[in-house]
Amino acid sequence: MACAHSLGQVLPCIGHLRDRMALFPQRRGTGDLYGGGGLCGFSDHPGHRLAPHSKPGGILMEERCLDAEELKLLSRLFAYPEAPPAAADMAQIGAEWGKGLDNGAFRALQAEYVRLFINALPEVPCPPYGSVYLEGTLMGESTVRLKNLYARYGCQTDEMADHIAVELEFLALLAAMKAEAPVLEDYRFVLNHLHRWTPAFLAKVEEHDRLGFYGAVSRYAQKVLGAAR
Repeated sequence: MACAHSLGQVLPCIGHLRDRMALFPQRRGTGDLYGGGGLCGFSDHPGHRLAPHSKPGGILMEERCLDAEELKLLSRLFAYPEAPPAAADMAQIGAEWGKGLDNGAFRALQAEYVRLFINALPEVPCPPYGSVYLEGTLMGESTVRLKNLYARYGCQTDEMADHIAVELEFLALLAAMKAEAPVLEDYRFVLNHLHRWTPAFLAKVEEHDRLGFYGAVSRYAQKVLGAAR
């Protein structure tokens, strides 16, 4: 495990991360857990993927959950930008920067993602992993607990389980499910976990973002996640 102050040396280079974020192939007959496309439903969106293998049944959740589409949007935007952000996504988060992105501006966006979240000297300013903020390490006990939770739903990812994009994607899956009480408990657990570490993370993103795009994403994330407090 690595301490938070040495993250600039241990976070993966961009080529390695992009390999780890590759799309899991769709299995015939799996279906779409969202019922309308999305990362976990094997859509064509770039970014982190969790591959579901089964679909639990049950009754509708009794309490109001966060909007799954908003959570999927945040998951996409906190993943490495393989392609320019969609105009609809930009409009939804209220980001003015980058309209009509040319190649130079898009490369600048990719470089800013690397600087903020992956590799920078003397250290990465905004580590996107929950255990860094909760335990001061990468791959802490909270990371393992999330990984085990994903496995119970037949989901897998090569990225760390507490990466902001992965955790938001899994929360979107739970929010969209028709589920019995145990799933509602898991939804509450993941949401509470995000509430414990994302305020510090999102504040860092707003502080260190030089382009304005990820600051806008962070403000939108604060609005979405804050609605459940």
